[in-house]
Amino acid sequence: MLETRVVLVGEVLSAHAGALGADFEGYRNHAYRVANFCLVLTSATTTADDQERIEKITLAAAFHDLGIWTDATFDYLPPSNRLANA
Repeated sequence: MLETRVVLVGEVLSAHAGALGADFEGYRNHAYRVANFCLVLTSATTTADDQERIEKITLAAAFHDLGIWTDATFDYLPPSNRLANA
């Protein structure tokens, strides 16, 4: 099933809307695509912990490139990781 509104992604990105600026909508759409792609790839392994899997994937999708905007760098993995851990 294609997710078109992922509340958790929206919550995370809203907290960083200032850093994302005019790229907010584009990054949100990118995060949705990443989340949906991962959800489809992992759907064959659906278990009783499905909600936890979905939550982990959507959080990872929301944070995965965020450091590009928050730290103004293309060396985004360390800042994105820091944001996700915070």
